[in-house]
Amino acid sequence: MVTVCFELREWEHTSLKIGRDPSDPIPVLGLLRNKDQDNIFCDTAVLKCSSLDLTRRNILSTAHKIFDPFGILRPATLILKLVIEISRNLKIGLATVLPDDHQREFFFLVTRCRLFIKRENC
Repeated sequence: MVTVCFELREWEHTSLKIGRDPSDPIPVLGLLRNKDQDNIFCDTAVLKCSSLDLTRRNILSTAHKIFDPFGILRPATLILKLVIEISRNLKIGLATVLPDDHQREFFFLVTRCRLFIKRENC
């Protein structure tokens, strides 16, 4: 392969002889893949919004941290986009703190969103 200048980097395979734990996820095109369970998922650490004063800006920031190049996480991102739409209908500024009931709804939907993050390969 050297003669035709075809260089492979970060090559992954499913051999069990390698010292890497097979249950550890590997990064694939901005997502994570678990080779044992054969599924692709997003890092849910990006969905943590621990701000006590939740604003529309925080919601937008949280929703746009999900990288979904293939659209396989669309059910999860749809939930967050619905929350953005609800907050937009309040007609408040980006830096204005959301009412308590809308904050509770956001945190509830984000926890539900984590259920849709992992997708099995078809």
